This record gives sequence, C-alpha cells and structure tokens, in this order.
Amino acid sequence: MKPLLYKPKKVRTRKKSLEPESKMQESCFTWFRYQWPEYAKKFFAIPNGGYRDENTAKRMKREGQMAGVLDTFLMVGRHGFSGLFLEFKFGKNTMSDEQEEFWKNAESENFKCALCYSLEEFILIINAYLYEDGKERNQPNYRLRAGEH
Repeated sequence: MKPLLYKPKKVRTRKKSLEPESKMQESCFTWFRYQWPEYAKKFFAIPNGGYRDENTAKRMKREGQMAGVLDTFLMVGRHGFSGLFLEFKFGKNTMSDEQEEFWKNAESENFKCALCYSLEEFILIINAYLYEDGKERNQPNYRLRAGEH
C-alpha cells in the first residue's frame, strides 16, 4: 500500500441548524421548477448568508452584498406587486432586525414579501401569488402569509 502523498484538507461544514433550512429551500426550488417551468429562470436565490473567509466577505461587501436581504426573489409581477421576495425559516428561527427592515423597504417599493417555514406553506404562497385570481385552485380564500414577525 502506497503512503498518502498529501494531507487531506479539513472541510468546513455548515452549522447543523442551517442544514434543514437549506434542504427545505432546495425542495422548494425543485417543486417550483416542475410546477412553474415558464418562470424557472425568473425565480432565484440571493446568496447572502453562509460562511466565507474574511477577504471574501470584505470583497462581497464592497460588491454590494447587504445584510438582511431575503433569501429568494420571484421576478414576476402579480396582483399589483412588482415581484415576490421569500424568506425561508426552519423551526423556531425568526427574522433578524436587518431582514425586518428589508421587508418594510421592499413593501414600500411595491414588492410582496412572504415568510415560509415548510414546503407546503411555500406551495400555497407561490400558487396564491401566481394564479391570476390570487388563489390556488381547490384552495379558495388562501391569502399570502404576511409573516410572523
């Protein structure tokens, strides 16, 4: 058996508390791309969190990255709104003060914001927003969740 010629690098892993939220967001994007393929290129994540080395973090801040921006954006206007920002949370997680401020600023500029804690909730929010009449078929009276903040 040959000896190792290199020392394996330590892999930086995310905190376990972020993994369920990340998995939920992945599931939501997978569902969205199958359910609404015509809007697949108009729905995207805003990579604002995560772990970075100090130099990368400084560079990204100079490039315009800003704390508090919500997780995703749907670049489709409906019901008088210019688009939909979505924030994903898991378990008992709540929005930060910066996210609360971003939410208020986005609403003041005619964007809808929604907070979701599950794939099921995401499906209801998206369908209510995208269906022209504002409600998912077979789901009358559903409204976009204003968020628990």
